[in-house]
Amino acid sequence: MAIFKRNNHLATEVTAAGLNPRIGLMHRGRRDTYALVCDLQEEFRHLVDAQVWSMIHRREVKPDDFAPSRTGRYPCLMRRDLRRRFILSLERRLNIEFVPPGESESMSYRAFMGRQALRLKEYIQGTSPSYEPLRMQG
Repeated sequence: MAIFKRNNHLATEVTAAGLNPRIGLMHRGRRDTYALVCDLQEEFRHLVDAQVWSMIHRREVKPDDFAPSRTGRYPCLMRRDLRRRFILSLERRLNIEFVPPGESESMSYRAFMGRQALRLKEYIQGTSPSYEPLRMQG
């Protein structure tokens, strides 16, 4: 999905933490991809997936909300209105508060992204023995 090419929220947090978003640990950077952001976004992918499924189940998405790309580079793209609604709903989801595993205080997913970027920096610099990604509890 094109929304993952440059996740602006995570790119901002990674850069604010003093890390280079183009140098990844698991992903390889390309001209148009922030590799470290791709690494970090994996633990937040469930938020996007849940938002997609939620919109489908609420019948907020229709077949005519999609169209072939003009250039043919992509087989199908969201039309502007759906893209706008999707991004707005995802923004609301990122502001939802939760209690991260091992924590006692709640925080928004957006704030947690910043915390994870700092924790990743500590791990890379060797000031923390490990990095613990957000795991879904089932």
